[in-house]
Amino acid sequence: MPATSPNFHASDADIVVRSSDNILFHVHRKNLETHAAGFPSSEFDAKGEIVPLTEDASTLENLLRYMYPQRIPDIELLSFDHLYNLAEAADKYEVFHVMNMCKMRMEDFVPNHPAKIMNFAFRHDYRELMLMTVPFLLDLPLEKVVKALLPQMVIPWVSYRECWSDAAYKVLAKSKCTGCGKESVLSEPDCMRWVELGEKRSLKVISEVYDPKPHGLDNAKCPKCRYGYNLSRFNLRKLLKRFRPLLRSCNCRLQWLAL
Repeated sequence: MPATSPNFHASDADIVVRSSDNILFHVHRKNLETHAAGFPSSEFDAKGEIVPLTEDASTLENLLRYMYPQRIPDIELLSFDHLYNLAEAADKYEVFHVMNMCKMRMEDFVPNHPAKIMNFAFRHDYRELMLMTVPFLLDLPLEKVVKALLPQMVIPWVSYRECWSDAAYKVLAKSKCTGCGKESVLSEPDCMRWVELGEKRSLKVISEVYDPKPHGLDNAKCPKCRYGYNLSRFNLRKLLKRFRPLLRSCNCRLQWLAL
């Protein structure tokens, strides 16, 4: 016989749902209707029968606690997997305040889970969240990213990555210091900062190098280094602005990222 959730076992409950791992939740239709636009549907016209759901008990526990006047779970303490499952459930049942909380918290996990978050953001049309994942995906091997992305995103992503790599190469190949480094950044000049730019052309790495830093090229002692830095930064921005929208073939209206 299925076990019952210790937090949702009201004797006056008018709906009983069962999680995918066979835990029962005795809940009130009024709470569901008030907080979840996706719950009041024909699916829940159960006529006294148990309604099976696809979410596991942990996910339902977290979600339902946001629908009752009780202490809610601290979303900051949820692991990525639990947060991800909660976010999917919140979107499915349209628990809007939980959707926003999960989306904001998910931003903190972008550096470690960019592909999975990109897929999630694409499915739910979270455009800004998609953009946040791009720099981190550019730093991963293409084969790994292709395997992780949704099938409909593979071709657009490969196209995007190729365009970015080509654009960065063209700009950085022309960047040099005619004072301390006589060759282009791709020819191992004396200035190791230029070498770093030449060897690592991902958006994340280039952004870090171009960001103002005490020891960055913008503060180089050599004036020609500073000039080369500013010129390449300007050219890179100018080139990126010409790009077509990201994932256009996926009907996504995102714009290309610029530094």
